[in-house]
Amino acid sequence: MKKMVISIMAVLVLLITVLLYLDRDRAGEMADSAQNARFVIKSSGAVLNTLGMNDIRSAGEESFKAVLKTSGKDPVYLNYKGCQLKELLKSKNIDTAGKTMIVIKAADGFSIAYSIEEVMTDKNIYIAYEEEGELLKSASEGGRGPYQAIVVSDQFSNRRCKHAVEADLR
Repeated sequence: MKKMVISIMAVLVLLITVLLYLDRDRAGEMADSAQNARFVIKSSGAVLNTLGMNDIRSAGEESFKAVLKTSGKDPVYLNYKGCQLKELLKSKNIDTAGKTMIVIKAADGFSIAYSIEEVMTDKNIYIAYEEEGELLKSASEGGRGPYQAIVVSDQFSNRRCKHAVEADLR
């Protein structure tokens, strides 16, 4: 019985090691994108564009207010700067026809899906890079940036994606 438990544990450790090894490239790419303030736009997994801060700003920088509600604290409205996701796609001539959702992925692997209808709603979903006049800080600096997807219509701020590095149209 003891040998069997040890054998099973050894197999599990080996399996975990192999999976981590295989995932290292993706994790490294995501972290690298966040460090260099890059944002990748994909369609069904294929890269269409890799954008920097200037690309996002020039696509249609806007100031907007959105609620931030963190656990145990009252909601507060904060001032942000960013670009509407729909305008970012439009500026790069990215066609959303036939797509039903856009999945935003974060450097840490978190992802959230927004319907195309939500994205195309005016002044609803932004890729933000500034909060209260300051650039969003990276995770290593204790922040939520360099980019954060914000849904303005979400009054509980639970549909955000901090450390956003990728938008994949599906």
